[in-house]
Parts: sequence; structure tokens; C-alpha cells
Amino acid sequence: MFQAFFELLCALFEAVANDPTFRVRDFLTP
Repeated sequence: MFQAFFELLCALFEAVANDPTFRVRDFLTP
């Protein structure tokens, strides 16, 4: 369970690193 969540975080981190226009704040806030 936790490993799958960790892999998801890694995927999100890679997406943010590859796309400078992507903002985590916009993703976390509704």
C-alpha cells in the first residue's frame, strides 16, 4: 500500500521536474 503511494509520489515529482509550468499548489488546492 505504502509502496504504491511512494511510487505515485515519485511519478508526480518527475512530472513536476519535467514540466516547469506545473504548479503543486494549483494541484493541491481545489
